[in-house]
Order: sequence, then structure tokens, then C-alpha cells
Amino acid sequence: MPQKTYHDVIAARDDLMRRATLDTRKWCVAPASVVGRNRHSDQHWMERFSAERLTELDATIAHRFLVSFQLTNRVAWDKERVAAEIRAFVSREMRNPLIAIATLAAGLRESNGRRTRQTSAASKVGMFAKPAAPVFIWDGLTACSARARDWYRAGQQTPRHARSVFRDDAGEHDYGAHHSACARALADERARDDFNEAVADIERFLLVVGGPMGDRALVPANFVERRLLDKLMFWEGWLMRKGSLPCVDLAPG
Repeated sequence: MPQKTYHDVIAARDDLMRRATLDTRKWCVAPASVVGRNRHSDQHWMERFSAERLTELDATIAHRFLVSFQLTNRVAWDKERVAAEIRAFVSREMRNPLIAIATLAAGLRESNGRRTRQTSAASKVGMFAKPAAPVFIWDGLTACSARARDWYRAGQQTPRHARSVFRDDAGEHDYGAHHSACARALADERARDDFNEAVADIERFLLVVGGPMGDRALVPANFVERRLLDKLMFWEGWLMRKGSLPCVDLAPG
């Protein structure tokens, strides 16, 4: 299947927005709900990574997080150290998300036997542990969308190299560049009616299902925007990189 360009993304906008909305709702069900067969919801991790439950955050919880986000494939983890890294992250005030995510990613990298980069894992912890902070999730498909959006905004065709993740001059993950690209994408989406309508739809859904995400004193509305944007850009990246969208069950619960 040939890869697609951002022009194909524009043509598939309605389907992509529908998928993103349903996918966000699917993963933001109540904390006690199970997604699919055995994975925890985003709200579950938001509760688990809260300061109020910090003393409960042990190796068992760390293991469940790694499994839930499919981070254990062929990788041996020091789960006690993972738990300690997350506890330290939760305990600190996030003054600069770029530094905070990079620091956690480095700690998690040292916590697995293969010393693989853990920017994705760190950004997911940051998203749920610090919902009021301007964190964007790092993902290869999201980065594909972010790069293509930048090129399209500049009136240029998406080059093939734009399908890779953001890297610095040393070849390491550049979370700052990724974050800036996602912030530009969010600014674009805030000007679109369908995106704002989807945000409102998800907010109504959260009030019904309950959990911390429905409490605006704890979780600001921009969290919902960022979570929806992540899902939208994930599906955009999927279409561009894989050439077609899969048939998947996006029903909540």
C-alpha cells in the first residue's frame, strides 16, 4: 500500500476526526473500566500517578503500566527503579515540561536492560501525572503528522524524511522540537469547528463516566484538547505511513 501525503489526510478529515473522538472516549472511560481485554484506562493511570496515591506507586504498579502500554516486549525492566523514577517525577513541580520529560526519559532509559530510548513512556507518564501541564505525547505516528503539518503550513510537499521522529544533531530524540510542532498543531485545531465540537463532546462524555478527567479543578479543558489532538495526529500518521486506515473497534469499554 503506497504511503499518503497530507493532502490525503485533508481529504479523510471527517473519518479521522470521528476516529480520534471515539478513540479518545474509548481510552478515557472511568478509572475502574477495562479497555479491550485487559488494559487500564487513561483515567486509571491519572489516579495511580496522582500525588495523593504516591505511596502506593510500587514495582507492581510500574509493571502494570509497562504492560498496559506494551513496553515490555523483549525488554527486561528494573521495575523498582521505574517506580522510583515515576514517584520522583510526580513529587516534583513541573516548571518546564521539556526538561521534566527529558529527565524522566533518561531515568527510564537507565531502568531497562537494553537502554532503549523512553521518550514515549516518559511523555505518557507526564500526560497523566501532570494533566495541567502542557505535555504532548511522543509517538512515531504523531511525529509523522506533526512534521507533515509543518510542511503543509509552509506550503511545501511532505518529504520522505518528514515521516521519522524528531532528532537532534546527536541523533537523540528531540522532545522540544516535537513539543513545538504539536503546539503549532493545537493552535491550528483550535480554529476549527469540528475539533472544538469534538472537545465539547468528550467533555460531556467525561461528566457522565466520572473520574478525575471530568473535574475541571484538577484537569483543565486543555488536557482534553491535547488528548484529542494526540489521537487525531496518531490516525493522521497512520494513514500517511501505512496508506490506509484499519477496521478497529473504537467503542468505549
